[in-house]
Amino acid sequence: YPLRRQRQMCIRDRFIDGARVDGDRRTVLHLTCMHGHHDVASFLIDNKADINATNYSGDTPLMLAARYGHSQVVKLLLRSNCTVADETMAPSWSSMHRACGAGHVDVAEALLEAHEEFVNHKDKKGLTPLMAAVSANFSEGAVILMNKGANVHERDHEGRSAVFYAAMAGQEKSLRVLLTAHNIQVDQPDSVGETPLMAACKSGHESTARLLLNAQANLEAPDDVAPNPLIIAAAAGHEPIVRMLLNNGAHRRKEKAAEEAMKASKSREGADVHGALNPTPLTRTDSSMSSGGTERFHKIIELLKREPMSP
Repeated sequence: YPLRRQRQMCIRDRFIDGARVDGDRRTVLHLTCMHGHHDVASFLIDNKADINATNYSGDTPLMLAARYGHSQVVKLLLRSNCTVADETMAPSWSSMHRACGAGHVDVAEALLEAHEEFVNHKDKKGLTPLMAAVSANFSEGAVILMNKGANVHERDHEGRSAVFYAAMAGQEKSLRVLLTAHNIQVDQPDSVGETPLMAACKSGHESTARLLLNAQANLEAPDDVAPNPLIIAAAAGHEPIVRMLLNNGAHRRKEKAAEEAMKASKSREGADVHGALNPTPLTRTDSSMSSGGTERFHKIIELLKREPMSP
């Protein structure tokens, strides 16, 4: 037989029947789709390779092609009638989650065109593809999903919405997209009472905090016991956010904010002293870095004291 024919026979005899070729129990089709080899994938499928085979982690060839952004391979698999039932009938980190989390526009569009049931599908933690998209700042994907009917108000098992994830991750473009939705809820708290603005303040994301303030996000906590955004930003040492909150009318509980900033400063000073007395490659820092760690808290305290304290 010609050499090409011999190779085809070898592939068919050894691998097309679904034999696993590595420790992750992947087939040749898994590896071909993962690396985006369209012609080889087409040959394998034409010769009856198992298009829905799963590896040790439960991944199908479609999931791997979607994760790595191989849109032509994804379309080939969809045209060849690969099943997505195992992905959509139970909570899973689906092909759609993977495409959105990695920012693959063409793949996301192809998957939704073939299977709209992906649009609000949740994984085991309750995350939707929209949450995956905004966490990765895949704003174009967020637009695609919202145009297909993605529910912007869905929450995961911790009570966090897509707005929460965008704010927490500092993803300004994605948050802008979400804020265009009708009746978007910018103050929807998670299961422990933290709002998107609080999450942005804690993480130090000035851009998303500003967007939320412009959208009239609540400057207060649900009660006078829980820390409000000003207290959270002060305790975390985020001076620009503290300044922005004050400029937007966050004047309640400034004493508490100053108190938490002082506690954080003392804690940092203690850590610096311990690091100086017990230096290691991981803790050794120069004096400028050490002083800068506490200086920001001192600036915050001075900022909070500039106006009369309010109750």
